[in-house]
Amino acid sequence: MAQRDVLLVTLSAVTPLFIGGAEPNARAELRISSVKGLLRYWYRALDGAYAQQERPGEPTREERFFGSAAAGQSPCLLRLERWIEGDFPWKQQRFENGVTYLGYSLGLYPNDRRAIPTGTSFTLRVTSHPVRGTAEARQAWLAALWLLVHVGGIGARSRRGFGSLRIEKWDGWGECSALPLPCQATAPEEWKARMQAGLRKLREWFPNVPRVDHTVVAPDARFLLLKEGYGDRSGRPVAKGWELALNDAGTRLQQFRLRRDPDYGAVKAHLVKKNERELQSHGQMPPGVRPAYLSTGPERAAFGLPLTFRYSSLQQGGSDRRPGPIQMTVVGTRHDRMASPLFIRIVRLGDSHHALFAHLPAPRLSPGEELKDWSDRQGQHPWPWPDSAKTIVQQFLDEQVSPGAVEVRV
Repeated sequence: MAQRDVLLVTLSAVTPLFIGGAEPNARAELRISSVKGLLRYWYRALDGAYAQQERPGEPTREERFFGSAAAGQSPCLLRLERWIEGDFPWKQQRFENGVTYLGYSLGLYPNDRRAIPTGTSFTLRVTSHPVRGTAEARQAWLAALWLLVHVGGIGARSRRGFGSLRIEKWDGWGECSALPLPCQATAPEEWKARMQAGLRKLREWFPNVPRVDHTVVAPDARFLLLKEGYGDRSGRPVAKGWELALNDAGTRLQQFRLRRDPDYGAVKAHLVKKNERELQSHGQMPPGVRPAYLSTGPERAAFGLPLTFRYSSLQQGGSDRRPGPIQMTVVGTRHDRMASPLFIRIVRLGDSHHALFAHLPAPRLSPGEELKDWSDRQGQHPWPWPDSAKTIVQQFLDEQVSPGAVEVRV
């Protein structure tokens, strides 16, 4: 019987992994099905030929590498060496403002999420079938693992810095030696060299550039690592290096978006116009605001949906409405959610933690889809995307990140 090739990958959590389990508010559980789903996601982000078939009616490349009901079991079998769970709590008051900004939804009622804590290590075992486990299949699995660790993450808010991973060790497949590991660099410049070499190798393995009909690793992708890193802080308040690096990342994004015009003023004027009669009847018309309906959607929608605006200076009144700030949530006319094209993760280089920002090409909702107010159920008053939405994420990177970062472009 032919010997099976086994890949062993030891990973560690750089930031907490807020992974939902049977009881997400009680404990987080690492499930192998979730990991495999993420690996398929990152494989599709890389290989433009993922849906190709050798002949009509035969399995696609993705199905051949990762399995399907039609194609049968994957030639590479994924196992978790031991059960992993955790109950690290999300307590907003213990974190600095930039961290709570990035983890916004983790504590929203009824959420009281738990996480697998930082420093937790676990080992994945990937067994390649002696016949069907081709070199190309092994490359697909390694490429997906590499992107999951170096660009993505696991669990809730993984695009905002939580769920960041690090490969401590991988071996067992000959292809491992061809793919450098940026996460094992000790300085930003070394990380840059390894990242460039790794991305080149991935494109060498998978030369077909994917179309931008989903999030892809393709031309125009940018990866920026902040040069400034953080170790653990023992003074008051005590903070871990990952918290300080994540706070730095969150503060940069918050400062760029906070009260930013034209969105801030235009949306406020829209809400005043929409609620003009109520505000006038309660003597709450804000000074200096000219009521006017929006003619285009807010440019900040390019960072992801849903997008909520609330203004403490505009208060709801009347006996039929609960008191509180007037707010509006922006969604698509056909979809309530749009994943952000901006990925934030934390990289540990030696004992120092650095924030990484990655911008990957991605579609804005479905073709031709516009924006609307969530309360406009029928979408009778949609807004077109503003032209500035095409460049606002790049503008953020250029203004807030690039001056203090090393950068890799695809």
